[in-house]
Amino acid sequence: MKYSVDLAALQRDGELIYLLLSRFLGKMSLHASRTLVMGDEDYQNDVHLEVVEVTPYTAVIQLTPKSDSTFTRGFAMQIRAYHDASIADIVRCDHLHQLLPKYPYPNDRMLHPDEKAQLHRFVREWLAHCDKFGKSPMNWEWPWKE
Repeated sequence: MKYSVDLAALQRDGELIYLLLSRFLGKMSLHASRTLVMGDEDYQNDVHLEVVEVTPYTAVIQLTPKSDSTFTRGFAMQIRAYHDASIADIVRCDHLHQLLPKYPYPNDRMLHPDEKAQLHRFVREWLAHCDKFGKSPMNWEWPWKE
């Protein structure tokens, strides 16, 4: 069966990712960041979010897991948030520097035909889990501190 892109599901995931990123980072100003603490002292799997680029209508957020787990080691990604459409799109993930909506199968890189949709779904579920169970240390720095 040939794969076709489900645009409605991709857009729905993008909207939810944008909503969750807005909860964590507010207006997404340059270098705004938040570390979400997941787990307890025995097993921590923190998630760090940082705005690395801002343009008039978009922001790029670097999502980096901070843990010793082999499952998430090196699993960093960049997400572009489109403020005018209130939607987010994963633009880079580890070794994938450009995500295509669909990939031919089989391929040399062993990517699934719906790789982009799976990544969007994974990030949406991951951020929702962080929102529900994560703890974020308070930033006690005053805004006017140099």
